[in-house]
Amino acid sequence: MLPIVRHQNTRCHSKSRRGRLAVLLALCGCAAALPSQAAELGFYVAGNYGTSSRQTDIAKYDELAQAFYDAFQYTPATTTRTLDDKDSSFGFVAGYRLLPHLAFEGGYIDMGSTAYRAQNTGAFLTPGLPPEPANLNVNIDSKASGITVSALGILPLSYRFELYARGGLVFSTNTVHVFLYNETGSEAHEGSKTSTNFLAGVGASMSFLEIYGLRVEYQRVFDAGDDFTGKGDLDMVSLGITVGF
Repeated sequence: MLPIVRHQNTRCHSKSRRGRLAVLLALCGCAAALPSQAAELGFYVAGNYGTSSRQTDIAKYDELAQAFYDAFQYTPATTTRTLDDKDSSFGFVAGYRLLPHLAFEGGYIDMGSTAYRAQNTGAFLTPGLPPEPANLNVNIDSKASGITVSALGILPLSYRFELYARGGLVFSTNTVHVFLYNETGSEAHEGSKTSTNFLAGVGASMSFLEIYGLRVEYQRVFDAGDDFTGKGDLDMVSLGITVGF
């Protein structure tokens, strides 16, 4: 009877090992499937909204304002001026995820504006005439927007979470609007210039409900701006959503 007992125990251990091996293989199969499920390939669209801040110098705006003072033969006696380099920004893109770790995007971005305000007391100096005391206020708004193309390198972390880095170009239009006014009247001038700038960024994404994703991203546009108000790096932090097809 003893050999029979030993033979039965051997078969039980063999079945137990085969069962554990089957469970282990199944778990490995599920783990291997997770990255491909987290990285859905194909087309998607995205929109974002956030804040922007440009590294700029108020002296460039002072120079532009002075050019208008000279054109109007105005001499400031006292000046109060401010520069607000922070604004809201937004954009949207259409993208294609070619590989689990690579995607391409193209779209539109509004990078916000920089607002310069100067309030002056002084006088208009016309040759042959006595000085004419007057106030003169100057508003200068520098705004940038354009078309973006970029590539994304993606690192999936789990079924729902991933990190990505962005690199690309912005084909931007930089518009400067100058508005001068006082108690007797006002006058407006506008100029624009196009430029091509490098774009870089890093972000994180969380997917939900299969086709949606929530993004948080930091981007930098290098040397954004124009010759009128100067160039400087522009930083943006945004929250966005993606929808896959």
